[in-house]
Amino acid sequence: MPFPDSIGTQYRQPQNDNNCLPCFGETWGEGENTRLYSPVLIAFKNSKEPVHNLINGVLHPKNVVAQLVQHGVSHYVTLPDSETANMYEALLAEPSITIVPVAREGEAIPIAAGLFTAGKNPVISIQNAGLFEAGDALRGLGLGIGLPLVMFIGYRGHNRKGDTPDSAATFLEPYLHMWRVEYFVVESNDDLDRVPLAFDLARKTNQPVAVAIGTEYASEPAGASGPAQEEGGQ
Repeated sequence: MPFPDSIGTQYRQPQNDNNCLPCFGETWGEGENTRLYSPVLIAFKNSKEPVHNLINGVLHPKNVVAQLVQHGVSHYVTLPDSETANMYEALLAEPSITIVPVAREGEAIPIAAGLFTAGKNPVISIQNAGLFEAGDALRGLGLGIGLPLVMFIGYRGHNRKGDTPDSAATFLEPYLHMWRVEYFVVESNDDLDRVPLAFDLARKTNQPVAVAIGTEYASEPAGASGPAQEEGGQ
């Protein structure tokens, strides 16, 4: 598998017959519009909406929690922050998942490793800047001993138009490519079919897989009790 030597700045809408993204090392666009993709992102082929319609997608935390429950997640290891506040509130209402707060992002992967050793099924949730801080733990534990860990990474500063001033967003995908960590980008409720793919891939490879959350978790509609739907969806 070739390792990319450059990564561009913008997403390109699929143009091929299958409406899917190119494979690892394959590109679209020219110059600064070129983008390299990981093969797991072919999940776009199943999307019901054109890529450009997902720029300002809505992601309800209860829908994500439902996915965690479905995949038997026991612990949610996280450094709480403002962008995941609604997710934290949704998790507090789910008795089957234990929230494990950490003091710094570098602790998340070691704690998850301990939970795996104890027979549990944790995930972690940290911001992109925090993933940079956790790099040595990702190397030594996540990749070094082969943890089938799904990592929910906040894609702070992400903008599909590519005009973000936030270097944390600029460097996230190149950073994941550097570690050869497969990843899925989730920007709306319509993208949640990628979460099962992440869990399946982590189990099959015994390696960490990232789910990059490309939007801030939305507030739940008043009185909502079950999974919410995309605004304007079916």
